[in-house]
Parts: sequence; structure tokens; C-alpha cells
Amino acid sequence: MKPRDVWISLTTAVVLGLTSMATQARDLKVNCDIGQSVQDAINRARSSAAPLVVNVKGDCYENVILSRDALTIDGGGETVIHGTLINRGVRVTISNIGITRPGFGMRATTGRTRLINVHFFDNAEEGLIVRRNGMVLFRGGSVKNNDLEGIAVESGTLEVGDVEISGNDFGIDASMARIRLEDTQIINNVRRGISVADNSALQVADIVVRENGGAGVIVDNGSSFVAERVDISWNGSSAVAVRFNSNASIADSTISNNGQGGGFGTGVFVSTSSTATIDSSEIFGNLAGVNANRQSFINVEGTTVVRDNFGDGMTLVHDSGAIVDNPVIIPPNGSGYAVYCNDTESSFENRSAGVGLTNCKGFDLP
Repeated sequence: MKPRDVWISLTTAVVLGLTSMATQARDLKVNCDIGQSVQDAINRARSSAAPLVVNVKGDCYENVILSRDALTIDGGGETVIHGTLINRGVRVTISNIGITRPGFGMRATTGRTRLINVHFFDNAEEGLIVRRNGMVLFRGGSVKNNDLEGIAVESGTLEVGDVEISGNDFGIDASMARIRLEDTQIINNVRRGISVADNSALQVADIVVRENGGAGVIVDNGSSFVAERVDISWNGSSAVAVRFNSNASIADSTISNNGQGGGFGTGVFVSTSSTATIDSSEIFGNLAGVNANRQSFINVEGTTVVRDNFGDGMTLVHDSGAIVDNPVIIPPNGSGYAVYCNDTESSFENRSAGVGLTNCKGFDLP
């Protein structure tokens, strides 16, 4: 099954599940503007096992602990919770609501959380935290201007579609996580756009990672990155950095104009026993195009074009290697080289007539 088909299936299942729950559920109404409380409504209904829908409106100044299963909180698009939501291991749906200050917005731990058109904004700490095997499906909404990470994931699973993540310190910061993003924008975050580490898996399609202060995407410590149809551009440092025994597969993507903030500014930087495959993508306008460092390896294939970068098109350093297949095009870039080997231990195999000047030796040469 293709990634998009999997996403559609998951979304359909969520919608059907919500519809089924709503038809059987008990409904309560809460108006925070007249002093009513979301937590009180949940506590009063705790003894019932039937699904519960709490329809909320107004500005709610309270922290809410979600300890009741089969719970839906619907803000109707006119509700803001000025406080924190905590899921302590149950199945909940939060929809059409804003969550703001004074601490973190929401923490989802061990349970299953669906977020539909939820907006995390101006929280003093993280917007959303997923941890301890919690699972979050986040469809529609935004995560904006939170003082720490927009979304922090630790040993959890996160699926995001049609969400804007902007103006935070980090956009997404994760370890030991499984993350899938589609139709999502990670833009204008103070430092990194996305950072995953410690055996995390990041899969993205049709997303934009732009104008973040540091790197666009960092993949560290045995993690993996699979990207289709992404635009990673105008970030302050490198667009994609794959490091410390990690791997990446990038296809049908645009990686351009990174390094504007004075960082390394490489389109794709692969380091320390890591690997990357770049297929049918454009890499241009970066401080450097592609760099393999410290016994790393890159395979470039399909209709990929690496052009008009300020340094080399591709640089191989410290016993690294690359294979370029036909019909890849790498003309001489700003340095005058298409591919440059910075030491005699690095090697390059060229299988394309579209590659310009190189000083590298082949793998079978001493």
C-alpha cells in the first residue's frame, strides 16, 4: 500500500470512529463564560461507561485531566482553554478548540489522542508533548509561537496532516519516536524545523520546511528519514543533516537556498557512517549541494539536478563515497567542481554523462 493510501485509510477510520462514537454518546454542555468547568463535567460523568461528548464554549481558565475513556471535547470553534490538558492513558478526541498558557499546552501519555482542528498557541513551554508510548493523530489546526518545542515526542507515535507548525523554538523535537507528516508546514521556527534522534523514524510527504533559524531537518543516532515531494528551503543552516549511523531517502523534492543564517548550509549533509539516497530531486542555491563526511555514502539517481550551489555540487570527505546514476545532472557549481574529493580515501563512481569536473578516483583505483 502506498504511503498516501495508508494515510487516507487511517483518516477514514478516524472519521468513521468519531461518527460511531457521536451517535451513541451522552452529551453535556459547558459554558466557561458563566463559571462552568470542563473538569467538573468530566468528573460528574466518570461513573458511566458510555461515550461522553462535552460541548464547550467560552474562555476556560483551568487545567483538565483526561482520565475517562471514550471522551470527546468539542469547542465548536469558539473555545479557548487557558491551561493544560493531560491524557493519562485513555482514548480521547479534542476538536475545534484553542489551548494556550501558562505552561505546556497538552501532554498525551500512553493513551490514544485524536486532535481535530486544535490550535496550540502562545504556551510558555511546549505546545504538545507525546510520551511513554502515547499515540496522537493530529488533523487540521496549528502549533504556533510556543516558547519551547511546538511538538515534543519521546517514545511515542505522532501522525500529523494539514497542520501549521510555526514560530516555536523548535518545530518538532523527538527521540525514540515514530512520526509521519503530510500536507504540513514547518516554518519560521527559531531554531530547527524538525529534529529526530535515538532510533526514531520520520516519514514525510507533501510538506514544507522553510525559513527556520537553523537546520530544516536533522536525523541523528540511528534514525531514519523518508521524504517524498517536500520543499526544504531558506533555512538558516543545512536543509537535511543525516548523522551518526542514520539513513535518508529523499525523492521528488526541492532543496534550495539553505545556509542563509550562516550555518553549514548544505542541501543534504550525510555524516559519520550514515547513508542517503536522493532520487529525482532539485538541489540548488545552497552554500553547498551535497556532502558526505566521515565514512558516509550517497547514491544520487533519477532526474536529480544539483546546480548553482555556492561551493561544490558534491563534496566527499574522510573516506566517504558516492555513486551517481544516469541521467543525473551535476554541472560545475560555484567552486568550479561538480564533485570534489577532499582526501585520497574518498571515492566516486560516475555513471552519468551529466556530471562535470571532478578530481575523484573510482572505487577500484588505488
